[in-house]
Amino acid sequence: MADNKAYAIFSTQKVHSKTMLRQMYEHHYRIKDCPNADKDMKEENDYRVVPKGDFIQAFDKRLQELDYYKTHNFRSNGVMGYDCLMAYSRKANNWLDVEKWKEDNVKWLESYFGKENVVSVVFHYDEAGRTEGGAIHGHAFVIPVDPSGKVNASYYTNGQAKLSMIQDSYAAAMKGHRLERGIEKTPAHHSPPKRFYKELHNAVYGTEMPVRNPGENYSSYIDRLKDAWRDERAAHVRELKEKDREITEIRSQYRPDPDKDRLITSLTRKVDAYREKEEQMVREFGSSNGAVRLARTMKLLNEGIEHYPDTETAAKMSDDAVRLIAWAEEQAKKKQRQHAREKEERNIQDT
Repeated sequence: MADNKAYAIFSTQKVHSKTMLRQMYEHHYRIKDCPNADKDMKEENDYRVVPKGDFIQAFDKRLQELDYYKTHNFRSNGVMGYDCLMAYSRKANNWLDVEKWKEDNVKWLESYFGKENVVSVVFHYDEAGRTEGGAIHGHAFVIPVDPSGKVNASYYTNGQAKLSMIQDSYAAAMKGHRLERGIEKTPAHHSPPKRFYKELHNAVYGTEMPVRNPGENYSSYIDRLKDAWRDERAAHVRELKEKDREITEIRSQYRPDPDKDRLITSLTRKVDAYREKEEQMVREFGSSNGAVRLARTMKLLNEGIEHYPDTETAAKMSDDAVRLIAWAEEQAKKKQRQHAREKEERNIQDT
């Protein structure tokens, strides 16, 4: 007998920094292009609760309104808010009144967290939604203010009991839509490992990664990834050789000529840029095989988070991955800045 159940899906991702607030705002409001989004459907996105300014400004404004922070500073490592996801199983498309579902989501958020703490609520139609018979989903930025007037995520999500309370409350609010308590796998863009996996491929190939074909096993798919890498690398080497040949030919025929000097300089810069890209790939991934192995590992991690039977454990792993990736990105940027400063100091000393 077919399973006709449809589920109410709600999850929270903790936001720990203004960098994460900015990235969340850019995603919610499509400030930057979203790889999984259908641009033709962007105008259908529904912005129900919209802040004045961006999420950083909204957070700072909320702190100013709270008496506690007139005499206390916000902890540097504190949770600044939640990126809440609201969604439902695709089966519910057969009967769901979407407009009423959106209204009830806003009402529940404002009731559970306090209306003044619900900064933003948006509903995305352009990400894996109606284009493939899927369900739309919503995002909310919520600042977790407790009854004493402190920003305190522990009050809402510290421990299994409180997490269950949220799921119970949300499920009760969605019961009238014939949605049951439970969590199915979330859309692709909510999995940070998948985002990282895509970025990894774009960095390796310089182009969109090959897509796994329906029914294709992983062994065949990995072989195609390797072939794509070799093709891209071969084209890269051919282009380098061609630029070298052009430079050699021009120099062999050289006569003092400003136009030729500019051309030589331009070609030399392009060759240097290509070589720098090649060296960067080696620094980042070690080798083509290393890059493919890392890509495969990230693919399996993403599959595990999406399909792991214990959904609450999977959700926690996803949250942890967000924090780890954000921390690693910050560390990498610090190293880059430090490297730039050291290089500048060496240049000054040389002169």
